[in-house]
Amino acid sequence: MKRIDIRIKNLIKESKNNTFLLSYNFNAKTAKEQSDNYPIYEKFYKNLVAFNSLKFELNTFSQTFKLEFNKSFAIYYILLDDYAELKNLKNYLILLSILFQILGLVSLIFLFRTLILDNK
Repeated sequence: MKRIDIRIKNLIKESKNNTFLLSYNFNAKTAKEQSDNYPIYEKFYKNLVAFNSLKFELNTFSQTFKLEFNKSFAIYYILLDDYAELKNLKNYLILLSILFQILGLVSLIFLFRTLILDNK
C-alpha cells in the first residue's frame, strides 16, 4: 500500500512538472521536424505507460480490498443478526415477565374478592 502511495505521488509530481508539450512542434510538416518531436512523444508515452501500469496495480489492490470488504461485511451482517436475535429474546422475556405480573395481580384481585365475599 505504501509503495503504491509513493508511486502515485511521484507520478503526479512528475506529470505536473512536465513541460515537454511546450516544446512540441504541432505544425511539423517535414520528416526532420517530425523526428525532432519523437523524444517528446517518447517522454509522453513513458508517462502514459507508467500511469497505465499503476492503474493495473490499483485494480489488483482494489480487487483484494473488495474481497476483504465482502468478508468483513458478511461477518458484520452475521454479528448484527445475532445481536438482533438476542435483543428479540430479551424483549420476549420482558413481555413474559409483564404478563406474569399481570396474572399475579389478577389472581390477587380474585383472592381478595373471595375473602371479602366470604367475610360478609
